[in-house]
Amino acid sequence: MRTRLRSASPLFLIGCLGALLAGGCEAESPEGVAQRSQPVELSLRALGAVQPDDASAGDRFGLAVSASADWLLAARYVVLGDSVELLASARTGDGWAPPSQLVPTDVADTRWLGTTLAIHQGASAEALVGTGQTDGSVLVFDLGTGVQTDRLRSPSTSRQRFGSAIAVRNEWLAVGDYLEGDLGAEPGAVHLYRREASGWTFRQSIGPEGGVASSRFGRAVALSDDYLAVGAPERNTDTTKTAGVVEMYALAGGVWTYQQTLTASAPQADSQFGYAVAISDETLFVVSRFDSQFASQAGAVHVFERSGGAWVSGDALGATSPAPRGGFGESIAFDGELLGVGEHADPSQAGGDVRGAVTTYHRGTGTWEVLERLVPDGALGSPDARFGHAVALGGDRLVVGAPDDQASATESGFVASWEIIHTETTGSCGEGIECASGHCVDGVCCDQPCDGTCVACSAAKKGQGEDGTCGPIVKGLDPDAECPADPSAANACAAESACSGEASCDCVVPGTLQCSTDDERIDENGERVSCAPYRCRANTCLTTCASRADCADGALCSSDRVCVVSSPGSSDSGGCRFVPSGEPAPWRAGLGGLGLLGLLVLRRRTNHPAAA
Repeated sequence: MRTRLRSASPLFLIGCLGALLAGGCEAESPEGVAQRSQPVELSLRALGAVQPDDASAGDRFGLAVSASADWLLAARYVVLGDSVELLASARTGDGWAPPSQLVPTDVADTRWLGTTLAIHQGASAEALVGTGQTDGSVLVFDLGTGVQTDRLRSPSTSRQRFGSAIAVRNEWLAVGDYLEGDLGAEPGAVHLYRREASGWTFRQSIGPEGGVASSRFGRAVALSDDYLAVGAPERNTDTTKTAGVVEMYALAGGVWTYQQTLTASAPQADSQFGYAVAISDETLFVVSRFDSQFASQAGAVHVFERSGGAWVSGDALGATSPAPRGGFGESIAFDGELLGVGEHADPSQAGGDVRGAVTTYHRGTGTWEVLERLVPDGALGSPDARFGHAVALGGDRLVVGAPDDQASATESGFVASWEIIHTETTGSCGEGIECASGHCVDGVCCDQPCDGTCVACSAAKKGQGEDGTCGPIVKGLDPDAECPADPSAANACAAESACSGEASCDCVVPGTLQCSTDDERIDENGERVSCAPYRCRANTCLTTCASRADCADGALCSSDRVCVVSSPGSSDSGGCRFVPSGEPAPWRAGLGGLGLLGLLVLRRRTNHPAAA
């Protein structure tokens, strides 16, 4: 598999995602959506577009896709053999390793192989591959070895489209068969399997409430930790024909139990509400394929939020530039934070253009807001690339299939991927793109580049302060060994050197006497020697004192010019101390005062003789 895009610059932030192929794929700021002046929680970084090395016309690579933290799974149609091949690629840094083909061992007709795909990450990574035709099944492959390990068949004898929809979460697998049932009735069903030590074990079957016929129950399935959503896009509501519904089930005690039936807030005939679904434990998204809320049959995604034990209808999302039959909701994926919605039309192009697009959303202040709209530009290929026909989210990856792209050959297709970045103003980081400031220093988001001498941004490295603010490293520390210079250089700093506490080095030159602090020096051997009770001055320890300033903390300068350790509570106001020449001694000042007082008294007596 060849990569057809260089990795984006690490300084790439929200905006144009750069060229994805020869012409590229760009990110639009949709009309009517406010431009962001402040950083948001999530952003996207283009990683590349891939295509098999042996790509040829009609491959339709990217017809179906799935992704996990470690694997990419995609299907392509092989014209020569009238079959479908499955290609799996392991993640390697920002890219994908050359793919390995997953070859079924007991499926003769592979024309419908890979109708649906999923990846289960347990003790080992498994690919779950639906076929979805009359003799439908779900194939299980060990992605580590590429070997098929199991084939799951419907427990029903009236199966028709088993595997047409699959969803996996934790140890549960849901498999839809929207035509299961006796011919003419076909209410549909969903079968649930649980991953045991021995493999996938059938646990339960679910049918539509009331056994409603021909509703295509099971056309779409989605699993969260505790909830199952099942789409029945052709079910009649109480007031509207074939408006579609979604049935909700909750997991309790290992059993899935019916909870609630959901409809659009204003059901529309033939809108196919429930065509596709995506869910977390708190939020549900339902595609209404031909919804006319924004434009005639343009499509919409309805949002439901869980409130206690019920799901409550909220906003509806539409294309940024709704167009009739625009196909908004062609595909959908949700990972609990990021929502991706594919649409087969590109409203910015002339009528009939199905270049395609994917709109991504994140939760804003109480609403779901557009993060980026990804569209291939005109140089990418044909106007019928169907970019966004398939979309998947896994780990920190967004994956998009464009099966009808003609950049290499007619309908050869490609798959593109993006990294999902969690933007933070503070906190841990791996590179600048993860920080609102664009600066990742010492493993934390920093307010500035912080690339000077003896400065750091993490509290641990500074020895003080808080994470996120660039500041000087405290005196005596040198966590990055910045102060010892090249030992071969003249007057290089010795290993004993350290930061000064003022964003600079206290440099100790080897082979010289130097003060390392006020109270110690470095001797000829590079050893630290205490000067106590004296201070270190002019690169040597003092041996006499002229004032207390020449003495170490806790010592006083005596009248003999000697620093002596003071007793607790003593100070310069008590005891004797040496007074340098030129400074009046206190006792002399006292005697002078007494002499002056005597002269004043004598003068007073001379001017005022005593009375006779």
